[in-house]
Amino acid sequence: LSQAASERTSSVVGQFETSSSKSSVNYAGCLYTLHAAHNEWRRCCQAMDLYEIMSQGNLLAAENLTLSREQQNELHRNTIDEIVLSSVASSQLIHLIPQKGHRYIVRGELNPYPVPPALKEPREKEVDSELLSKRVREGDHLSPSNTSHGNEFQSSGNRLSRLLTEQQISSRATRSMAFRTLYFDSLSPESLIDILETSDRQLIEALSRLGYFSHVIAIANCKRDEKQRARPGGRDVLVDAIGHMICQYLLPNTTKLLRSMPGEEWVDEDEEDDGIQHRPTLNQLRLSYGNGSLIKGCETWRSDTRNNEVDRGFFAMSLVQNYTTKYSDSGNSLSKEVAQTLLDLGFGRSELPLWLHTLLLGEPNGNIDGLFAKRNGNPAELLRLYMRKGLLSLACKVVCEVLTCRGREEHATCRLPEKGSIDYVPYGIIDELWNLIEANLQSTNCSRDLKDDLLQSREKMEKAIIKHFELMKISDIGMLSARALNPY
Repeated sequence: LSQAASERTSSVVGQFETSSSKSSVNYAGCLYTLHAAHNEWRRCCQAMDLYEIMSQGNLLAAENLTLSREQQNELHRNTIDEIVLSSVASSQLIHLIPQKGHRYIVRGELNPYPVPPALKEPREKEVDSELLSKRVREGDHLSPSNTSHGNEFQSSGNRLSRLLTEQQISSRATRSMAFRTLYFDSLSPESLIDILETSDRQLIEALSRLGYFSHVIAIANCKRDEKQRARPGGRDVLVDAIGHMICQYLLPNTTKLLRSMPGEEWVDEDEEDDGIQHRPTLNQLRLSYGNGSLIKGCETWRSDTRNNEVDRGFFAMSLVQNYTTKYSDSGNSLSKEVAQTLLDLGFGRSELPLWLHTLLLGEPNGNIDGLFAKRNGNPAELLRLYMRKGLLSLACKVVCEVLTCRGREEHATCRLPEKGSIDYVPYGIIDELWNLIEANLQSTNCSRDLKDDLLQSREKMEKAIIKHFELMKISDIGMLSARALNPY
């Protein structure tokens, strides 16, 4: 049976099979059933890999034939379904193998081989080098001119070049589901081969553009796992992909939907013909958010079409909040990038959402130490961001909120540096803010209302700084008293 399946694979690679000419015997399915009955899960995984190779070979052979539109669409639909079935089944089967060192397959092979050195467990040190370098038997692999999607399969005599580990098999399943989603989208390329040859970077770009955000996160997560959570260039692969998705695709459409006035046309002229302005749809947002009960009350003064657009905007902003709060931490700059993008889209005339302002400011959580150096926020970067955008009143508000946080006055007498009571205040940036306000007050282009607002904000900031210095003096006195009572 294994030999017949191998010979069938070789014949499929060189000859296209229509639905009427296909053999009634499903050799890959027979192999899968046979091995599953004996709990030989790795061979089951190899049988499903053979099923995928046969489908890809049939697709590649059909490129040299003249097919009708209907035949071509049928071939592409069947092929992508077979690829997803085989890759997802392989991803499930590989986890059933009890020995972790045996959770691998070699593409295009059906016969048992010893474990490659890269996956060899410590107790299996002795391996026959001749078997590892032995060329695969005739019929066990595709011809060298054929490759599979994502350049994963390269048929050659070197078995290690065709080795798929457990993580690679899982990643292949994730990519295949993304390929299928992209193929059945009306705005994606019609050629299945072009989609299957898409790189990970291009795939993430296309999925982000079309609104399939959950697929983007899944693929980026697989790439991070493949790199063993390494950070190329200091950037986390997953957070980098999420930041690009939010800042380049999700936020621009969100701000257009939320900020447009009644009767105002929000659709870009250059996007009016391709339908991309309707992405992400409400269904895509519900699926990405993971909650089908996202229902918002309709505004009676708006039309039904306008209500749908506003709902899309609210749901999209909720999705931005969900992603940003979930993946932002002290080790990345995702929240800062989202804030900067929002201020850029608002041309510096709008404030940040309260949840994003709070996220950057950092919640005290009962800890009054650190001030501008909080572990769960980045108020210093928020201050710089407001200053760069000319939002000086908001910058003064940040300084006041940080310096007058609740609990500092009650604990001023019992703060010791050796117990972590160390604060950071960017006095240089605050001095620069003071000078910027002074320059605006002296400018002839500054209106009277703006001057009053800047003066009031600066006065509040000045009081907060004076109060901060008073608390520092109290803390110094308390520290001296504590050390006098306990000199050791």
